[in-house]
Amino acid sequence: MLRYIDDLGFFEIRRFDLSFSFAERRRRFYIFSRLRRLWSFIVTAALLPRGAGRVCYLVADGNKGFYFTLGLLAVLRLLGYRIILSVRSFRLLRSDPKLFAKSAAFGGRNLTYMTLCPAMTRSIVDAAGAVKHFEFSNIIFHAPQPEPGGSSGEGPLRVGFISNILPGKGADVFEKLAGRLKDTGAYEFVLAGYARDPEYFASIGELKQPWVDWVGGLEGDAKRDFLQGLDIFVFPTTYPDEAQPNVVFEAATYGAFVITTDIACLAGDVAGLGGVTNPIDDFVDKVAAMLDSQTFRATVRQGRAERLATYAHARDAARANADVAIRSVLDAAP
Repeated sequence: MLRYIDDLGFFEIRRFDLSFSFAERRRRFYIFSRLRRLWSFIVTAALLPRGAGRVCYLVADGNKGFYFTLGLLAVLRLLGYRIILSVRSFRLLRSDPKLFAKSAAFGGRNLTYMTLCPAMTRSIVDAAGAVKHFEFSNIIFHAPQPEPGGSSGEGPLRVGFISNILPGKGADVFEKLAGRLKDTGAYEFVLAGYARDPEYFASIGELKQPWVDWVGGLEGDAKRDFLQGLDIFVFPTTYPDEAQPNVVFEAATYGAFVITTDIACLAGDVAGLGGVTNPIDDFVDKVAAMLDSQTFRATVRQGRAERLATYAHARDAARANADVAIRSVLDAAP
């Protein structure tokens, strides 16, 4: 987000890191360290020259950390800052919408919410009422690739999944889908990801079945080659903190046909890319039936150029809308 504002070219940006790693949060005096860092930020913010040009971009904390966010909103409002509050998760909106709604009162008319998608915007409006907001999708950071991907020839279509192997991310559902279609000969299934939860990984030994090629964790060029080689990307996530996973856009930049569950931002995002979403309850049944169709396979093979054009149009629209919205916030009086 700050890179995007920096590219607009008419603001001087000062960065201040208020984040703490998971390990740091487990330390004995974490709360005092956090308060000291917050105080240092507040002093710095107060000493900057006053004027209409003071804007603070703030990422909302989750859970109990949101109380720190509320405190900062109140202080920044008193200091006369315009505030862009970036909301990156649905967690607090679902678990404690009343707490989240307090942000509207603490930030007042100085506050504008930045969301990832229309679904998140609706959740914020439901919780906090009529507030200023705009959408800044992760699609903006993922340009269409100059060399489209996919399998070659008339062989099996390549179906892939990539994510950390954690409960709810969908690796087990992907395996069940692969098992359902293993005898068709029309697909090859490949799964990538780091086993972040060893106990969970040990409990789903199905990943080692011969009809799923598990290639382990991938990064950099290896990840790029994996995504570029896919015809279909399947992501049956039910992860509680899911919002707008970047990997969906990463796969779409190569023209892969995207199939996901319908949670968080995914329903609107994937539909806008020409893909398909389905509830988790009958995900395997519905998706297996769809994939077990010659018509669908022909669509996947022949429609890559159209999907890439659809993706480029969606990204251009998101960039244009974000540009107008951000300039409006930066130009407006608090």
